[in-house]
Amino acid sequence: MSGVIAIQPQQETGEAAELPEIYFDPPDKYWTRGRNGVWFRRGTADIKRLMKSQGITSAQGRGYLSELDQMLVDIQEENNIRYAGPLAGFAEGIHNIQGDRVLITRGPIMIEPVEGEWPLLESIFRNMLGVSEDREQLDHFYGWLNFSLVTLRARVDCPHDSRGFFPGQALGLVGEKGAAKSLTQSIITELLGGRSARPYQAMLGGTTFNGDWFEAEHLCIEDEAPSTDLRTRRSLGNQIKQVTVNEMHRCHRKHREPIMLPPFWRLTLSLNDDPEHLMVLPPLDESLSDKIMLLKCRKHDMPMPTGTPADKKTFFDALLGELPAFTYSLLNEWTLPEGIESDRFGVQHYHHPEILQALSVQSPEQRLLDLIEMEFFSSSAPSPMEKRATDIEKELTRWDGDCRHAAGKLLNFPSAMGTYLGRLSKSHPKRVQKGAVRDGTQYWVLNPLF
Repeated sequence: MSGVIAIQPQQETGEAAELPEIYFDPPDKYWTRGRNGVWFRRGTADIKRLMKSQGITSAQGRGYLSELDQMLVDIQEENNIRYAGPLAGFAEGIHNIQGDRVLITRGPIMIEPVEGEWPLLESIFRNMLGVSEDREQLDHFYGWLNFSLVTLRARVDCPHDSRGFFPGQALGLVGEKGAAKSLTQSIITELLGGRSARPYQAMLGGTTFNGDWFEAEHLCIEDEAPSTDLRTRRSLGNQIKQVTVNEMHRCHRKHREPIMLPPFWRLTLSLNDDPEHLMVLPPLDESLSDKIMLLKCRKHDMPMPTGTPADKKTFFDALLGELPAFTYSLLNEWTLPEGIESDRFGVQHYHHPEILQALSVQSPEQRLLDLIEMEFFSSSAPSPMEKRATDIEKELTRWDGDCRHAAGKLLNFPSAMGTYLGRLSKSHPKRVQKGAVRDGTQYWVLNPLF
């Protein structure tokens, strides 16, 4: 292995003992394989015992250091590493990432494709996504899975090939309880190497440490407590954008210095379709819209009994048994329908119309439009008006206004009013239009509902 020193102490017989690979993880730990082949950390005392067991003497010779101490120095100088542990999308072994040598101690467990049938999985996906009227949903779902698998396998096989990085949208599964959303996430975890992490709290600033993310290919948001706070939802939106399109990410583990690493990630979200739980999703502005898929999931009967824990285990084991055939089909038989290709993501994003409608009702610009209607057009004979954004904001937030509290929460950054009016001029052009520009200031035309 390039750059790794050979540690082969001489025994009395003259034969070299075979010592495991040893890497120094500053400031004071070492990594070696156990006899079971698993990498684990050891302290200095453990390493010395290991080396003594291989015949390396700790007796001081003519020099200042014993043979054992000299080898420890050599390991620290030549076999030092910057990061050790699993890394999403990377096979086990030594890798060089932006000049840093890292030791990947465990890679994803990839499913070996085997030609065959997968009727249980097909039944679940068809019924969940409503193939009879929503074939487009199923095509986008299979497209997302296909490009995720192709990209992950390329990264594992050729970690330093730039073609191994391919961004992928977040996948949102939205529907009533019992629609197999969580089950689908579990299946996705298995397809993507068998590892998942829960990033939601860290995404919202609940902790500054995110090292567990980097050990899993599948980032999974499921059954989280919804937050209606607009700042929180926007923060989640910013995190989704970074996870889906950025290659390098800052990994910060407890008691360790941060390091920039290129994990392979696919993010999924599952949530109920009631208004409260939909508030987990961030507002779909132009910068986020193409980075997330939103699929409507329907409740349906499972193809096998699931009434008891034993039934559920039997059912899931049967699904796992179909994954080799499903993987083969995705990689070798399935083809992306014309018209939904994407140069950036492989497959275009898709938003189910019913979910979009539900989200639009809760969007900040829609809430602003409701406040405008309440404040400016509550008279029996309302008429259009033209105002500056600053004047609209001043009237909505005045101390004696009915809208003051709601507007104050909504307009929580300096350019919020102008931003939301601009969006309304596109989504509701009959209600809000750009007016004249006077003295360098944009005026806005506001029209009543009727």
